[in-house]
Amino acid sequence: MYAIEDILKMAAQLAGRGDKLSMEDLNTALRILNTILTDWATTRDVHLWNILEATAPLPTPDTVLHDSVYYQCFNPHTSAADNEPGVGTLWKNYWQIAPAVTNPLTWATGNSYSPNNLVVFDPAFTEDIIGLRVLYQGQFSPIDKIPMLDYVNLQTSDPGFGLPTQAHVQKASAGVSVQFWPMNNQTDATLHYYEIRRPYQFSHNQSTTIPDQWISALYYALAVELGFVYNIGIERLNMLGQKAQFEFNKAFQTNESEADKCFVKPCY
Repeated sequence: MYAIEDILKMAAQLAGRGDKLSMEDLNTALRILNTILTDWATTRDVHLWNILEATAPLPTPDTVLHDSVYYQCFNPHTSAADNEPGVGTLWKNYWQIAPAVTNPLTWATGNSYSPNNLVVFDPAFTEDIIGLRVLYQGQFSPIDKIPMLDYVNLQTSDPGFGLPTQAHVQKASAGVSVQFWPMNNQTDATLHYYEIRRPYQFSHNQSTTIPDQWISALYYALAVELGFVYNIGIERLNMLGQKAQFEFNKAFQTNESEADKCFVKPCY
């Protein structure tokens, strides 16, 4: 664990400011630190301390038992006479005959039915979802990310049910959402994924679990920016910049396989 205030003071020392920082100095350094972390996450794909490996049950569509036949919903709707499974004139726009399931729903007019083919993540915390896989009967299968148009075309041509093999990840202000194709119909299937959390916004009285190999890169990156604030000499500024780039590249290469990256554009 590293105290954020210690990181700020170390960077200030490297920039020639000393470690006796005023509250104004601390607040300035803190703003710059948070900007650096955001920049690393959004432009250089450095999320190494805010990627969360997680699992979740894969949702399954609403299934009804109606006139002794099982139907799975693939199009969300409110039930009415014209979409009554197997009977209504439009039922094939909303339902598909399905295998038997335990605890099916009862169909009735005025109810809402859904394919439940959407997983939404909290926009306050989630930046992106990567590394999608499904675990079923002890076997992992990858789920490929596809563009929205490809997903719409698949859903339009064949809504389909089964273990998902493809998914569209939509990033919007309302949150990151994932839609699957085909729609999952296995109640014991589990979704495995990596959640990229939004960049940290620290306060100076916090501590962080930033990995050891990144701490020097952070010291020097912050020292460079503070060097501009404190108007240090060009020779020292260049030295800090070279050291910052060296430490960044070293840390990145250490985690190259985890980050799945092979090139880092110099920024100092």
